[in-house]
Amino acid sequence: MSGTALIVDSVSTNRIICKAKLTAAFYGVFHAETGRAALDISAKQKPDIVMLKDNLPDITAIKLCRQLKTAATSDWTPVVIFFQSETNSGRIKALQAGADDVLSQPMTSSLVLARLRSLMRAREAAHELDLRDETARALGFAETGPRFEHPARHAIVALISNHYDNSKKTMVGLDNNATFTLKHITPEHLMTKSDKVTQPDVYIIDLAALDPERGMSLLIDLKSHTKTRLAATVVLIPKEYQNLAAYVLDLGANDVMIEPINAHELDIRLARLITRKRISDQLRMNIRSGLQAAITDPLTGLYNRRYAIPHMERMLTQAHENGRSCAIMVADMDHLKQINDQYGHAAGDTVLVEVSRRLNTNLRAVDLVARMGGEEFLIIMPETKQCEAETAGKRLCNVIHDTPIELPNRKFKLSVSISIGVALGGGNNGPRQSAAQLLDLADRALYGSKSEGRNRVTLIDHAA
Repeated sequence: MSGTALIVDSVSTNRIICKAKLTAAFYGVFHAETGRAALDISAKQKPDIVMLKDNLPDITAIKLCRQLKTAATSDWTPVVIFFQSETNSGRIKALQAGADDVLSQPMTSSLVLARLRSLMRAREAAHELDLRDETARALGFAETGPRFEHPARHAIVALISNHYDNSKKTMVGLDNNATFTLKHITPEHLMTKSDKVTQPDVYIIDLAALDPERGMSLLIDLKSHTKTRLAATVVLIPKEYQNLAAYVLDLGANDVMIEPINAHELDIRLARLITRKRISDQLRMNIRSGLQAAITDPLTGLYNRRYAIPHMERMLTQAHENGRSCAIMVADMDHLKQINDQYGHAAGDTVLVEVSRRLNTNLRAVDLVARMGGEEFLIIMPETKQCEAETAGKRLCNVIHDTPIELPNRKFKLSVSISIGVALGGGNNGPRQSAAQLLDLADRALYGSKSEGRNRVTLIDHAA
């Protein structure tokens, strides 16, 4: 399932049509015809995204958006407002009220769905940070207080076009903004000098000042290059190329605007992107450095059992609530005792550290890797189906085995391997299982991998 959506529209025909389109895209759908009903459903059902039509009998869409955004149950829930007829001032008021996007009708279904997917990606990053914070607080390793510190520097926004004169109007409209530093760069400068300068927080790609094909190629480059892939991107699209908007969003753009471009609206959208990037940056920081030394393994730097088990319980709770599977993997080094006996414990430690690094760098940001003790690792993969878990497990086995590990003070490299057992929880995987029960099932699967010759992945049905 793509997620759950709440449709708020006073016209029943509109709700039926919208529900049919979202259901076809595998969304679960709730609907309401008044603002009061929308607030009640949002509090009880906690939808992943809310779509408001500005035709409600008891409240304006802007006021309802503001109430949804201040409700504790909707902290990270994107809100999209649809206007039948709109003005620049109406769009700006809606964005200032907290709307994550403002759309006008008629609009193609493909573009609406692409915008929803983009907002859902941003929501998941923010929500994952919340889950990790909750886990840390439950363990007593995080103090209460503001979630985010004010950034140490101004955000940097870079507008990409062939020449400054091509984007002068947009640059001048944004240049007086004091919340970020605005600069112009050419595609050539971006590709040749990006390693030597402070990386922007947001890139603006102006397709009116670039060949559209070149602009989309730049977007792909930005999202794949190590130095720029973490930056947010907004693409400005000429009206004659507006049919590209959905494609651009699915390529990874965080936002799109179709000409004519209103500088005030662009400014608000940029501020939103900068905020979201700060959230994503903090999530990555938590993944890299952990919460505190007390919940990390001192040798490998991975989370330890003390952190991993409560986090797994929270992931499983979420999996049962949203109906999406969560994969639990137990990975075990093959023949580590022989390595220790033959080459010494320093060699064994080197192998453990390198195996940990490879596991951690070959999974998604939302996945968690923990060292459970000795040569055993736990991997938690939220929103992962059985086939995806098996593919990921095989990839990890290959990553470990295909490249030998160089031992300290030795003139040779050592080939090592891991065995993996996988169990699934949440989703449609039968009765609810605790973290301990799923660990036991994954251990059984691991035993199957060991008995079948090691260096392989075995999946077990958690109800078996």
